[in-house]
Amino acid sequence: LILQGNTTEDLNVPSCSDVLVRTGGDTLLGHNEDNDKAIGDDAFIQHVIPADPSLPAYSAYTYPLLLAGNAFTTNAYGMAFTVNALFPKTILKGALGRQSM
Repeated sequence: LILQGNTTEDLNVPSCSDVLVRTGGDTLLGHNEDNDKAIGDDAFIQHVIPADPSLPAYSAYTYPLLLAGNAFTTNAYGMAFTVNALFPKTILKGALGRQSM
């Protein structure tokens, strides 16, 4: 599934797509990861069971050197979310970054 819009095509950057389908009592969430192949080769699915039993277990598609939750994630309660990137046309030097490790 590749659903690229004009904005990302104009910027010549990869983009992701999400599709949510409700049928009967079921809800299906689909996400395709269109990131750079060099990153995708080292990304992984991370399954976490916290030592604290009051916290839910979760699974997350994780990029190298980034914290989990930057792509798509689901937890033991059935909650799921995805992230789709937006890229600025201008990058400000000296500005505060969004991610760090």
